[in-house]
Formats: sequence, C-alpha cells, structure tokens
Amino acid sequence: MKKTLAYPLAAIALFVWGFLFWGLLAEPLGMVRVAADEGALGAQLSEALGEDGVYFLPAETSDDAAWVTRHTSGPLAMIHFRRAGADPRAPGPLLAGFLHILASAILIGWLVQAAPAGRGLGTVVLAALAAAVFANLGTPIWMYQSWWYHGLVAGYQFVGWLLAGTILAKMLPERS
Repeated sequence: MKKTLAYPLAAIALFVWGFLFWGLLAEPLGMVRVAADEGALGAQLSEALGEDGVYFLPAETSDDAAWVTRHTSGPLAMIHFRRAGADPRAPGPLLAGFLHILASAILIGWLVQAAPAGRGLGTVVLAALAAAVFANLGTPIWMYQSWWYHGLVAGYQFVGWLLAGTILAKMLPERS
C-alpha cells in the first residue's frame, strides 16, 4: 500500500510546488517581462508568422555572412508561436500535466528502487541536478537567453525533485 501511494503523493508534491512556483513566485522573481503593447505585438506576430512553430530571429540562411551580421547586430529572439488561443484554466492541460508529472515520478521511483540501500534520495538529488543543469543551462549559452530565467527554472526543477524524491525515498522499498 505504501508503495502504491508513493507515486501519486510525489506527483501531488510536484504539482503543488509547480502551482506555488509559477503561480506565486515567478512574477515577484522577475522571470517574465511584459511587452509595452502586447496587443500590437500579438497582431504583428500573427501577421508576420505563417504557421505554428518555433522561429529564430535572425533565421539562419545560406548567406552566412549576412546571417552573422544580423546575428551580431541583433535583436535575437526565439519565438514559440501558436496562432490559436487556449483557455489557461481548462481542465485538459491540468490533467495531462498531472499525468506527465505522475509518469515522471514513476520513473524517478524506479531510480530510487534501483539505488543501493540508503542511497535512494542521494541518487535522486544527483539525477535531478544533472537533469536541471542539462535541460536548462544550455539555453543561455546556445540561444543567448536569460541566465536569470533559466537558472530559476533549473532551481525550480531541482527543488521539485528534492521534494518528490524525499517522498519516494521514504516510501519505496530499498534494494537489498
């Protein structure tokens, strides 16, 4: 019974941590800026970008010298564009997000159980740190994005997995 509850409890801890971080802390931490005229920018993006996708500014072209000049003089942007809107409070993404978190908790739980006795939490801490560093800290290097933003996201992920890992390490049986 304890093992069965470990995964959903870890997922709930991650879900609540995500709500607290993104719902209450992200804005005071200055993670995201607001455009001066968001409506005009949205209209310009809808007009300039053809279809949903990821756009780089400047886009790399076959004229390498021109691309380097545009890249050097700026501006630089990576735009994740979706033309259609979406209800931010729709239950579908919340459910899908929770299932994603639960699947991740199950995978980390397997890692806890595979660790030598007494080393489950330490294994999760190292795995969480490696994943957060790899998944987030390359973007400021390669895409010239904000170190502040991606550093905070890495911290958010690390703390979340520290919380979930603690639950999993306490509740799952250790390898003998």
